[in-house]
Amino acid sequence: MSLLIAFLVWNVASTSIDASECLTLE
Repeated sequence: MSLLIAFLVWNVASTSIDASECLTLE
């Protein structure tokens, strides 16, 4: 169960980082 939660948190964090990078590039 903990691994699933960790994966979801990491996935959301990665998406946020990608979005930030895209905004920064713009």
